[in-house]
Amino acid sequence: MADFIHDRFMPQADASEVPERHEMSYVRKALVLSMMLVLLIGCFVVLRPFIAAILWAIILSFSTWPLHRRIERALGGRTTLAAAIMTLAIMAILVGPLVALGIKLSENVVRVFETLHAAMDRGLPPLPDWLVGLPILGTGCRRCGACWRAAIPICARRSGPISARSATGCWRAAGIFSRGRR
Repeated sequence: MADFIHDRFMPQADASEVPERHEMSYVRKALVLSMMLVLLIGCFVVLRPFIAAILWAIILSFSTWPLHRRIERALGGRTTLAAAIMTLAIMAILVGPLVALGIKLSENVVRVFETLHAAMDRGLPPLPDWLVGLPILGTGCRRCGACWRAAIPICARRSGPISARSATGCWRAAGIFSRGRR
């Protein structure tokens, strides 16, 4: 019944009535290609800051794929759990040392400011004998050290109250950051 209604009320397309495929003109082809080029350039501009991260992701995914497959087989084919384990393992391997480095650097910020403050107050200590005694570099190091020792008191006098206020603020910030308090 449905075929009868379809055949009776729906127009049939004869072979002579099939519209011909219109060829695109050269102008239209050039316009389409130029728009595609603009789109491609726009995509590159947006992705340019992420290219290094994308390349690292590709390298890591290819290099850890066999381990991922092994973990997946050990877990009985659970791909989501295997992916979660791989993500946590890679994060611990890559991010863990950076976190430890950041903690150690933040602990030493206070020492750096204290050393700089002491150098501003007392001047630089004399250069070690082994450094001054180097055959080619010794005389240059001696001259450079003398220049620095002469320049630090001048800088301290000129920047007096400004540097004291900023140094105190920096020491407070460094101490708060290294102790983890707000």
